[in-house]
Amino acid sequence: MPSSEPTAPAARPARPGLRRSILTHGAVGVLCLAVGAAIGVPGGTEDGGGAAEQSLTAGAWTAPAPAAAEETPEPAGEPADSGASFGPGVYLVGEDIAPGEYRTAGPAAGVLAPLCRWTLTSDPGGGFDAVLANGMPDGPARVTVAEGAYFETSGCAWEPA
Repeated sequence: MPSSEPTAPAARPARPGLRRSILTHGAVGVLCLAVGAAIGVPGGTEDGGGAAEQSLTAGAWTAPAPAAAEETPEPAGEPADSGASFGPGVYLVGEDIAPGEYRTAGPAAGVLAPLCRWTLTSDPGGGFDAVLANGMPDGPARVTVAEGAYFETSGCAWEPA
């Protein structure tokens, strides 16, 4: 015979608490950050020494002829002669700086967050499609630039190699 007493509803399965969820997601985030940092670290030299000098050659790239209707903005940096060092700015290779190889010691010292950045572009606007190469060296680096390209840099000084 069926009982007339009400039955208790079935218990819901226990959910992990908010604290456990935050800890799990935090641990995954830290792990991803560590893996990303390890991937981005440049390798050492063959002799096992410190940071390797980074190098890039822009090769035999030829600048396209500028459109007649477009007005080309002036480079932001001070013009440099072929043997002089230069710092932050945008330089037209062949006019402002000579084609060839340049080197830097890396980010400028004495700033809160040292950051050396360079970009080689086909036009001074530097749109995404115009970027030929770029880098953010954390130590000594070399870049070879070809005539007609624009070399933009910030946070470091460059000199002929």
